Amino acid sequence: MLVFGFMLTVHFVLSTANWESGFMIGHEFRQAQTAIITRYIDQQNNFGPYYETPILGKPWAFPLEFPFYQWCVVGVMRALELRDFQAARGVSLACFYLTLPALYLLLSGFRVPPAGRLLILMPVLACPIYLFYSRSFLIDPMATMFSAWFLAMFVLVLQRRRWWWFALAGLAATLGILIKSLVFAVWLFPAALYGAGTLWREIKSRAGARRIGGTLIWGIGPVILPYLAFREWIWFTDALKASHPGAYQFTSAELSQGNFGTFSLASRLDPETWQVLAERWSETVGAHWFIGLVLAVGLTLNRKRWRPILGLTGLWLFGQLAFPYAYAYQDYYFYAGTFFLMMAFGVIIWGLFTAERMPVKAAVLLTMLPLGAMLHVYWGGYGKMQRVPSHGGSGMTAMLNDMLSPSSIIMGLGFDWSAIIPYYSGRRALMVRDTQRYDLDYLLRAIEALRDEDVAALVVSETMERDGGQIVAEVVDKLGMISTPVLRHSIAGQVEHIYVSPFRFEEIVRRMGGEGGSTYPHVELLRTTLPAEGVLLGLQEVTPGASRVVFSMVNETVSRFEIAYGYRMFDLAGEPIINFHPDAALWIDPRRRAGSIKWRYGIFDEAWDREGDRTDGVVFVVEVENAEGHRRQVFSRTLRPATVAADQGVITSRFRYSLADGEILRFSSGGVSSHAFDWAYLVEIEFSE
Repeated sequence: MLVFGFMLTVHFVLSTANWESGFMIGHEFRQAQTAIITRYIDQQNNFGPYYETPILGKPWAFPLEFPFYQWCVVGVMRALELRDFQAARGVSLACFYLTLPALYLLLSGFRVPPAGRLLILMPVLACPIYLFYSRSFLIDPMATMFSAWFLAMFVLVLQRRRWWWFALAGLAATLGILIKSLVFAVWLFPAALYGAGTLWREIKSRAGARRIGGTLIWGIGPVILPYLAFREWIWFTDALKASHPGAYQFTSAELSQGNFGTFSLASRLDPETWQVLAERWSETVGAHWFIGLVLAVGLTLNRKRWRPILGLTGLWLFGQLAFPYAYAYQDYYFYAGTFFLMMAFGVIIWGLFTAERMPVKAAVLLTMLPLGAMLHVYWGGYGKMQRVPSHGGSGMTAMLNDMLSPSSIIMGLGFDWSAIIPYYSGRRALMVRDTQRYDLDYLLRAIEALRDEDVAALVVSETMERDGGQIVAEVVDKLGMISTPVLRHSIAGQVEHIYVSPFRFEEIVRRMGGEGGSTYPHVELLRTTLPAEGVLLGLQEVTPGASRVVFSMVNETVSRFEIAYGYRMFDLAGEPIINFHPDAALWIDPRRRAGSIKWRYGIFDEAWDREGDRTDGVVFVVEVENAEGHRRQVFSRTLRPATVAADQGVITSRFRYSLADGEILRFSSGGVSSHAFDWAYLVEIEFSE
């Protein structure tokens, strides 16, 4: 008991090291997915099954797993006022510790004495994968916890035939399979073996039809509800994924054949697969020779317990055989099944302490060897990564987070469907999957679907820039970005180029420090002036999404604009205003075809309150324009602030309008006789009934 308590303390101390680090080290690709789902559940207060995974463009919602884990994280966040990653680590670690009583209960079902159960569970506490991934932002610890409780209660159901165990087993199985079916499958397999073994023994002993029929009911019953719930969830999510232009390859059928290798015999026979799996063993437990040595020595010293040792080792291998690709290329998948290998080690340790001729000191020494070896593997592997001091993200994601409005969208090319950049940037994203990054038709359709969003930045990997330069150019043009990269992010040999919306250019240059400087680590400002062919000069089309940000002072959508000297934003007494120097015009198609307009505008004091040359006035006009370009005037006012005091400062005009089908409004400014010093600005355009 004291030794187990000591190992439990060691596990807690090591697994909670660097707890406040925002860096989600360890398959950050997958952790960021779970984290970004959690963030939007919290922000939208959406505790339903139709939640957002905002990394593949629109539609934002395409559910992956059942979000029970994410709901729990949000609940802990709110209750304890924690950061999302801290709450997630707390939930995951609690799930790990709550798995141990399930295993203790399971071992009791096999008549292992209490002291033996603790000895069998000790290796779990020293195992690298449980020291590292038990504090991760992943659903696996929770799915494993429910699955382990299902197995423990399933054994009790068949042994004791009690309805409360039956109900609890069904509930645990339902949550386990919904949270992550591949984890549940690893624990369902031993349950099926135990059920089949129980049934075979009763048939062999001729227990009678009543007893055998009861065993079938008690054995199959607890998995009926989980099966039905899982089937409904698959139907629900597969339909959404299949209709999503970027997520259709994540249906259950596609994943089982491609990503998991479930129905591929070649995946199990390929030596490369097993070579990669051996690399995963060396990370999650220890080198293949270490595992083999422990098992060989254990079988030699525990000949009477060869069945549970080999059986538990076989259960560890089951998940790798069932889903070879998933296990080979994603180390965290080993979280579900390595419990069985650790219990095989534990059975060996139990045998050492119960052997008649084994001195206690020798048993202790032999026990410490594999435990110490695994702690050494952890310390030099996962532990080394875990101790990295980092808040998470990069200078690039910090820059995007600071520079872009919260509603802005990021697009990424060359990063697969990684949620890392969107999560640390705090923005929704269209992260183009690698299989679609050269599909120009898809890219243009995906961008078109974002017309009502503000796509503010495009991040392109150096590889994509080199191998798909023409594709990048087409995407940049479609997005209306500045034609050349404005920023470059370089770290650890990886380079990303960042294209930005021209509307963000001046602010980015100013906040980056100008003159090629940077206040963000590893981010370099590549240009401080717009291209000669200024993208803000001449007639400009504006998407509805960009209009909401660029023309935030207008409560309807600006479809296009033309402003002399280009779009520029200023601040006037704390209010955002835009340059409206003649000749300037905004085209607006209001949702209401008739109503009232409040227009606030003016001329800068410096344009008329000055010595020497000054403005001779600006004409502000509102016209109705039809599809053929013909116009009729509905409002006009000329400001001459140098001679008319009432024309000074911010002017507010109110008037009504009425539009026929196909007509839009054109707000414009023009000179009186000269455009010199006509420094006009626009403060607000408000439409109402």
